Amino acid sequence: MEELDLRDVAQVVHDFGGPIALPMALERLGRVSRLIVLNSWMWSFTGNRKMERKARLAGSRLGCWMYRTLNVSLRMITPSAYADRKKLTPRIHAQYLAPFVGIDSRERVLHALARALLESSDFYADLWERRGAPERGAPPRWGGRAAGGPLAPGGGARRGGGCGAALPRGERAAMQ
Repeated sequence: MEELDLRDVAQVVHDFGGPIALPMALERLGRVSRLIVLNSWMWSFTGNRKMERKARLAGSRLGCWMYRTLNVSLRMITPSAYADRKKLTPRIHAQYLAPFVGIDSRERVLHALARALLESSDFYADLWERRGAPERGAPPRWGGRAAGGPLAPGGGARRGGGCGAALPRGERAAMQ
């Protein structure tokens, strides 16, 4: 951002892109004017039994086999993230699947991300502690109508936790 002298940036983060890119937004408040968060998180799953159990399975040897052989992330998890599964057309789904046709690519990328769910707990906890930083910038915005998922520690879209708990100055925008 500095090298290109980018200012008034609208940063869009999705899924694992959230914890990867959110530090940039937190560290460059003068350059990021809008933060749009889609189906992501910024906290450790430590202490959340349900998420810890899912993360342990995903990061295990069985999880590795499921990622490599079944392509579980893109064939099962991705469709479940759609509130309206009809919107995940075969053409769109094929775009998700195309980069991961080989079992090695699924292990090196997708299973590595799954392992990071627990292995990066300290990093995620630090992000959660730093979340107040956007108070100095523009309020973040997030989309609605996700099928579920952890939008705030211990809470999800269906359980009333949501991004409002994570980023109280944020706005919820209806997604089609």
